[in-house]
Amino acid sequence: MGLLLAAFVAGLLTALAPCVLPLLPVIVGGSVAGNDRRRPYLIVGALTLSVLVFTLALKATTALLGVPAAVWTSLSGGILIALGLLTIWPHTYERFMARTGWSSSSARLLDATGQRRGWLGPVLTGAALGPVFASCSPTFALILVTILPVSFGTGLVYLLVYCAGLGLFLLALALIGRRLIRRLGWAVNPTGWFKRGLGVLFVIIGLAVITGTDKTVENWLLSHQILDTTKVEQQLLPGRTKAPATTSGGVKFAIADPQPAPELTGLTNWINSNPLTLASLKGKVVVIDFWTYSCINCIHTLPYVQGWYDKYQKDGLVVLGIHAPEFAFEHIPANVAKAVKDDHLTYPVALDNDMATWQAYSNQYWPAEYFIDRQGRLRHYKFGEGDYDQDEKVIRALLSEDGSPVAGAVSTPAPQSHSGAQSPETYLGYERASGNANSGGLTHNAAHAYALPGSLQLDQWGLGGSWTVGGMDTAASAGATLRYRFSAKQVYLVMGSATPAKVKVLVNGRPAAESGLAGADVSPDSTATISGSRLYRLVKSSAMLNGATLELQFDSGITVNAFTFDS
Repeated sequence: MGLLLAAFVAGLLTALAPCVLPLLPVIVGGSVAGNDRRRPYLIVGALTLSVLVFTLALKATTALLGVPAAVWTSLSGGILIALGLLTIWPHTYERFMARTGWSSSSARLLDATGQRRGWLGPVLTGAALGPVFASCSPTFALILVTILPVSFGTGLVYLLVYCAGLGLFLLALALIGRRLIRRLGWAVNPTGWFKRGLGVLFVIIGLAVITGTDKTVENWLLSHQILDTTKVEQQLLPGRTKAPATTSGGVKFAIADPQPAPELTGLTNWINSNPLTLASLKGKVVVIDFWTYSCINCIHTLPYVQGWYDKYQKDGLVVLGIHAPEFAFEHIPANVAKAVKDDHLTYPVALDNDMATWQAYSNQYWPAEYFIDRQGRLRHYKFGEGDYDQDEKVIRALLSEDGSPVAGAVSTPAPQSHSGAQSPETYLGYERASGNANSGGLTHNAAHAYALPGSLQLDQWGLGGSWTVGGMDTAASAGATLRYRFSAKQVYLVMGSATPAKVKVLVNGRPAAESGLAGADVSPDSTATISGSRLYRLVKSSAMLNGATLELQFDSGITVNAFTFDS
């Protein structure tokens, strides 16, 4: 019920989201462009249906065909431009209808009231906006990524509720706008300058959708904290609220009322084990570790998780690594198997590519650990890094609850030295990009020549040379450059390449190795060889580098995903 309410409210809020705000004039303007009172209902109805249909098609196409996002934005923008041109020069439409013979045979089909474009124009307007609207909400993303793959029926219900909230709010805006504008006599002239002005507006917004300028406006609104409705949505999304802790054997557990742990579901490509179920592990203590192999926080956690397995396996502990991917390349079983081998993991690992077990646990974090007792009940959970000694105390308490002796003592973890002053995780694909300083913003899904910014503020980055910026990854052409002004001791970058290629690494204008700042993946000539997709360690310093500038110079064919930092 909580997510249903969140989905409905998210639909309402999406109508005012920064990614939608530049498009509201199309909805309101389209509602007053004709004399037909049905126009607001047709536009909003078509838009809502388009969001629903596009969402379901998107789920299929991303899984089966991989249709580029540029196809949808180009189609949407093209329809808006065509409608705008027909509004500016309506006689062009009439001549087209006459030449094709539609003027007589299709008049009744197009509009039962005798107005030929009675429903076609507003329906096309609404349909064109659906793909644009279907990317603005974290609740929408939650439904698409984690619910639909697990249960199509449940996901469809949530999606319908989301669309209902979106449609109701947009309809209210359209009706109010229509009423206010139609009170102005000059605004209702069907051949006047106001209607032609709406046509120009349609063309401008269509071009903005195609070129990605609408995203530039969105980024500006977000950077100035104008109508950032996503923050409100994040508050509404159901998360795991921390229940009052219970104590057993002197150890605090996060869950006050233990319930049977959700069964493993949708897991494939088991590594280090045959397929397992929680039912088959009754009588064991189980730790489930949600991770993904290019996440630096997960990488930090892995030695501790492996250490628990090594130390307590003989006492009845089973560790299950549930690999839940963030990037597309993390879906590939061979990549995960290589990461398991490279990280020397010997406990069972399985791929959760459809996020089915992730959703069963209502998980939202990498890394996350869930602790299950010998009776199969979920007793404790922990998100993120740190507190490894407390986690080990939980394991020992669960192992000894039936009176079994547990040898040894709790290990003392190395102190954590992370600083709040370090630069934040930074994504380089436009869907989650932040901190980009290129003039004019990022061009989506098309090769574009960028000029490096003259200067960078802390935590800003810029591109130079030819790049193709995608939703989750950004591809470099030969000679392309990336600069980032950061604060940290260590810098990591998730990258990939189908064939071996090199990246030159410079810090403050000097080769990293020459400065003694080369990370583990950087050779003495200050280059990193990119072969396969993973996290690459580029910079390592014993002292904090405050406001340092990292410059990377790329061979062709390398894609970059996200920066992470350590201090």
